[in-house]
Amino acid sequence: MQRLHSNLTIFWKYIFPVFSLFIILYYLILFINNEFWILTAIIFLVAVVLIGIIRSFYSKLKLVYLDEVNRQIIIKGKNSNVIFLIDEIKKIDKIKIFNVLLIIKINKGGSEDEVIFVPKNSSLLLGISTEKRLKNLI
Repeated sequence: MQRLHSNLTIFWKYIFPVFSLFIILYYLILFINNEFWILTAIIFLVAVVLIGIIRSFYSKLKLVYLDEVNRQIIIKGKNSNVIFLIDEIKKIDKIKIFNVLLIIKINKGGSEDEVIFVPKNSSLLLGISTEKRLKNLI
């Protein structure tokens, strides 16, 4: 079983959102106290966009493993593991928001699930990226 997610997943899921929101809150309070209303409005809009990005992507980050022998993707949770067959993968998307995120869309039993994770930079096997390895397995 090989790890597909980055070691920084915990940072991007928990530390980055808290740290960035504290920075924005600090500047928001600073600009309100000094009556810089235009800058306050800009910081408020940045906060709204950042909260939307965090809720849409970073709060949903998962720990993802690949079992090439059994052709499975394993998503580790706190108390349980969810296993998907590689044949159930419908699509793999890559997006770049602050860093690279991979979105695996899985079609299982008529319902569609989505797994978002921060991939490792590259695989040790032939230097192939995580996205390319998954696409080659499909």
